[in-house]
Amino acid sequence: RLSGILLPWVGFPWLLLCLIRARQQPGWKWPARAALVIGTIGTVNATTLFFIILGLAIWLSADAMSGFTRWRDAAKTLLWLGIGSVSVSLWWLMSLVMQSSFGLPILRYSETYETVAKASLPQELLRGLGYWFFYGDEHAGRWIGPSAPYMYNRVVIIAGFVLVAIGLVSLAATRIPYRIHLSLLTLIGLGVAVGASPLTDSSPYGKIFDVVVNNESGFALRSTPRAMPLALLALALATASGLHACMAFFRSTHNQPKRHWIGRAVIAVVLGSIIVNNFPWFTQRAMTEIITRDENLPTYWTEAAAAIDTQRDEATGFGRTYEFPAANFADYWWGGTVDPVLPGLIASEY
Repeated sequence: RLSGILLPWVGFPWLLLCLIRARQQPGWKWPARAALVIGTIGTVNATTLFFIILGLAIWLSADAMSGFTRWRDAAKTLLWLGIGSVSVSLWWLMSLVMQSSFGLPILRYSETYETVAKASLPQELLRGLGYWFFYGDEHAGRWIGPSAPYMYNRVVIIAGFVLVAIGLVSLAATRIPYRIHLSLLTLIGLGVAVGASPLTDSSPYGKIFDVVVNNESGFALRSTPRAMPLALLALALATASGLHACMAFFRSTHNQPKRHWIGRAVIAVVLGSIIVNNFPWFTQRAMTEIITRDENLPTYWTEAAAAIDTQRDEATGFGRTYEFPAANFADYWWGGTVDPVLPGLIASEY
């Protein structure tokens, strides 16, 4: 139910493809196609979109550092992409500006950076975890159904770290294409995702980062683990390139045919680790029990909402409702709805 907020990461590999093609085929077509991808995925979460743009900037910088293109051409490509992306995003950027100017400071009523930093540990982030909500647990049940095996099942934990190790070794020890690109994505993505964690013993960089995200302007970037897919995509590409290099090595004429099984064994280990690492999501627990409920709300809630609306001023239609106790998230005896149900049932202000 929360995967929609990470929709921009679905488009990130496609944006990289558009970026590479834009370098190989100069012009406006590939930046325009990238802008269409931004227009499709960029309306969900501005923070995640910012980290995607950071990833694209890292890739273009690595292009210039590797000699694939000149710095001037890289900047020009990024400029074309920026113009197209802003053009297709104006409709929701204007709404965001209006909300920030005249609406509630909604970010101040959501998770704090202290909450985020407690979970954004490097070892967890490298396994693709590290987001605070993933670890939530209460009397009604776990917030994310399949999360427990990633914390308590030794087989699942080992499989996750095996994948991390293979990706890092492939990145460091093999001559993979785009090594500079993938190394920068891994280092910067992990660095941003970790941020100032742990707050009790931050590095000098972490202390600066803590000041930035606790500033009014930088507070929207407090969900730093959303930058981790930069590193995860890089490690996935490094793993694929490393496996290809491994098979090529054991198939070379300088090695005995009997050694071919070693390359196949490495591939089997990687595939097995991927299956084990993702297995908890296929155990019919992805839909958390605490938010499952009947399609129809209890009649006493709809009747209460109707009674509230009758109290509005007949001439102006104005009414204001206060609900106690106040709660950001709601769980009821009849099921969970994440948000309180009353604001969606009444016409008066809430």
